[in-house]
Amino acid sequence: MLCICKNIPKELENDNYEVGKVYRVCDGENGWKFVHGVQMIGHLYKDNFVDFLPVVLKAFKKLNLIKADGSAISKSEFKERASIHLYGKQSKGLKILHYYTHPKELIVSFYPMCGTNPQVLKECYQMYLDTLDGELEHFDCNDIRIGNSGIPIGYGHVYFRFSTILDLEL
Repeated sequence: MLCICKNIPKELENDNYEVGKVYRVCDGENGWKFVHGVQMIGHLYKDNFVDFLPVVLKAFKKLNLIKADGSAISKSEFKERASIHLYGKQSKGLKILHYYTHPKELIVSFYPMCGTNPQVLKECYQMYLDTLDGELEHFDCNDIRIGNSGIPIGYGHVYFRFSTILDLEL
């Protein structure tokens, strides 16, 4: 499970948390949570962290990657809405799929393994479906990135400039 830090209370000032940054969280016994390896009581977590999945789903909805009824769009719609960019040489380049309202407002990028266009599309669509099913390991591994930094010039340069994911009007 992943979460986003929204506040840094006094109890956590020395634990290197950053507002707007995504952290891994695990459930402990008796309502305790482990966020980025630090054990905290449930109310401290609820007051200072937000679950990541609802934020991602709102971003997908804003990008029209989710139907009005909350279900997944078709693979053909997924392909049509993608802005596919090639990084590197033509024959061995890395294909990245970007989805955005405006790249400096909201951009979600899928970073698949190398392959042909159909292989890349199939892998990215599966990552998308996994995310809709609540699996966030693709974000944890940076295979899917979210930000507002514009279309990246270099591979993997999607991040939040001048704001955080919490500042988005989703």
